[in-house]
Amino acid sequence: MVKTFQALEEKSEIKTALKDLEHHFCVGAKKKAGMDGNIYWHEKYSCWGCLGKPSFPTRYWIPFGIINKNHRQNMIVEINPATSGINTNVQGLIARDGNGNRWLMHQGRLHPRDVRISQDMFDQFYIKERTDVSFSNGKTVGYHKVACLDGDGIRLIRNLSKFVHACDEIRTYWADISSGSHLETVLKNSERRFNQEVHGSSFRAGTKGRVFKRNHGKVVNELAEYLEAKGYEVDNRYNKRRLGPDLMAFRPDYPSLLFEIKTRLDMTHLYCALGQVFVYEELADHDFQRVVVFPATLDQQLEEVLVSLDVELLRYSLNDSGNIQFDLSLLKKLMIKQK
Repeated sequence: MVKTFQALEEKSEIKTALKDLEHHFCVGAKKKAGMDGNIYWHEKYSCWGCLGKPSFPTRYWIPFGIINKNHRQNMIVEINPATSGINTNVQGLIARDGNGNRWLMHQGRLHPRDVRISQDMFDQFYIKERTDVSFSNGKTVGYHKVACLDGDGIRLIRNLSKFVHACDEIRTYWADISSGSHLETVLKNSERRFNQEVHGSSFRAGTKGRVFKRNHGKVVNELAEYLEAKGYEVDNRYNKRRLGPDLMAFRPDYPSLLFEIKTRLDMTHLYCALGQVFVYEELADHDFQRVVVFPATLDQQLEEVLVSLDVELLRYSLNDSGNIQFDLSLLKKLMIKQK
């Protein structure tokens, strides 16, 4: 455990902290009314939160999720502080660190359908250390820090989104263990799930202030959008734990498609993708048309190798404006209805 925090127990302090949370979380978000509050959607981080709701008599209800539709059915985690006093049965908490900064915190219990995730189960997957929080009655309880309410607003949004996505991975992991299956669960689900990947520029101070372009997420998101427009259901939930491909696409009476996407122009990444598509297909125990997505043309000998392995190569280009152009002739070839 790291240095002990102090729980906020006064009603007015908790209420003010949650107003400050909404003040920070709303910046840059798309806002709409819903679930008796305000739903804020951050497309960049694939995360929404419902804030500004009236409290229940003993607690607040603050749900978060990563799919921006059917929000009640797509809640991932609730961070529900008590309205006042001491209540360690709720999962949320506002606490103050030794420097006076306030933190949004969570105990680590989750309740997805068909499985109850305990704190111990949560901690088997979540690698960050718990923080001891002291209460006025002398009790000390371990919580996970979610986001600092008194720091940089962008960092708050980013850290809160990371926590929500981590909770999604933990829910998926334990739900699969409970059902006795992993990647193949996706193929039995009537509802597919696609989570947009983060993309854009990333500034890294540790590399002499260089700005990096994250093109992988842009390629995944635009390919998924194209396929959905053609009537496919897309899914990529298992990629987050490196247990599945970048993208899978399904449509009744059409071949299922499995995509592995590489954005770097070197043969090592291409060879890696070739191995991945076979491993993922085997893990899924499902027949796919395997597709490697690559930003280059290959020489004839390699093209022939891919043909012999029954792997299609989908080329794409990215211009200076950041626009992506896929090889539509290949995509149309893949979308031939089965007889």
